Formats: sequence, C-alpha cells, structure tokens
Amino acid sequence: MNYPGHLLTAFLASILLLAAMNLIFYIPFSLIDSVALILVCLGSTMLPDLDHPESKGTQLTQRFLPPLIMLFAFGTKFAGYRFSENTIIPKLQDALIFGFAGIGFFFVITNYFRPSHRGITHSLLVNTGYGALIWVVTGYDVNVTIFAAGGYLTHLLTDQCIKLV
Repeated sequence: MNYPGHLLTAFLASILLLAAMNLIFYIPFSLIDSVALILVCLGSTMLPDLDHPESKGTQLTQRFLPPLIMLFAFGTKFAGYRFSENTIIPKLQDALIFGFAGIGFFFVITNYFRPSHRGITHSLLVNTGYGALIWVVTGYDVNVTIFAAGGYLTHLLTDQCIKLV
C-alpha cells in the first residue's frame, strides 16, 4: 500500500517502455498517445491493492467508479440517439437499470468477495488475466495491453511479492 512508490516505479517503467518501443521496435508515439499509455500504466499499478479496504486505489475506486458506471450506462444507451418525445423514457429507464446494476455488482464484489491482502491479486495469474482482458476490451491493441500488464507487474515487483497463483 505504498502508492507513491508504486506510482513512481510505474512512471519510470512506462518511460523506459516508451523509449524501448521507439528505439528497438521503431514504434513512435505522439505526445497524446505517450501520455495516455503512461496513465494506463499508472492506473494499472494501483489495481493489485484493491483487495485492501484502506488502499488509495480502493478509496478512489469507491468514490469515482459509481459515477463512471452511470456515465457509461447513459453513454451506451444514448450514443448516436436522436431525442424524441415518444422514446426518451424507455431509454432513460434502460440506462438507469443498467447503471444501478453495474454499481450494485461492483459493491457486492468489493464487499463480499474481497480476497485477502496480497492474495490472488498479487499473482502472475491475475496479471495475465488482466492483460488478456485489456487486450480483448481494447480491440486487440498490443501497446495498451503491454502498458496495462506492465503497470500491474511493476506493482508486484515493487511489493517484492510475486506468486504464480
């Protein structure tokens, strides 16, 4: 739960990754892409400590995730939608149901199924699963996946607590 140390390590690792990808693989990144990839790495390094109720990642997640879930729910329901008087209420109801279901799922998982601190979330199995999930969610974007899984791995290395499972 040394979040300044985790963030510093992830920041330095992301700078090294950017440099290596540019120098070795000749993959140049724009400034915006570089900042986005660094932020992915920084966010990912906070994830292993979500199993502890006092961690900074847990506190931030509990504060900001519910509004983000609601924004996502409304965004998915109203993306490209043309408002008319006859159809707004069903869309609004769908968005609210989807949003509250997502918030409820989040709170059930975090309150009733929280693993022990430095348990399974500090394992290479979860790191690999997280990388695979990011790879699929981003539409098979290798760069984002490398920075996400790399950020998660920097947390494990900083804690000096790496398990297979």
